[in-house]
Amino acid sequence: MQAKLESSLGRVIGWVLIATTLLVTPMWSLDPINPIKMLVIVPGGFMCLGLILANHRSVNWGSYRVVLGLIAVFVIWQVLVVLISSGENYQQLFGFQGRNTGFITYLAFSLIFKANGPR
Repeated sequence: MQAKLESSLGRVIGWVLIATTLLVTPMWSLDPINPIKMLVIVPGGFMCLGLILANHRSVNWGSYRVVLGLIAVFVIWQVLVVLISSGENYQQLFGFQGRNTGFITYLAFSLIFKANGPR
């Protein structure tokens, strides 16, 4: 089961990395880079989460507790900022126009980081 999980996660992460690197739309959109890359990274991160949760018994949760703790603190901090801050909700979730570095993108990065880390 461990090899199957690693193989599936490896394929998902590989395709996400390839698509993120290659997808740029200079002829079609006003901001040709960041929203398109976010469109690939966010589903890729949640696919990694789905694979990890579907195979949660084969995931070695005890290894690298510090890394998992830091990821958890980072995500909790992001949730608190979104809930407490008086900024615009869409801007907090998706990020500033042209940057797309909001809560959803950072959550997806955290999920990809966990999927790429120890299992």
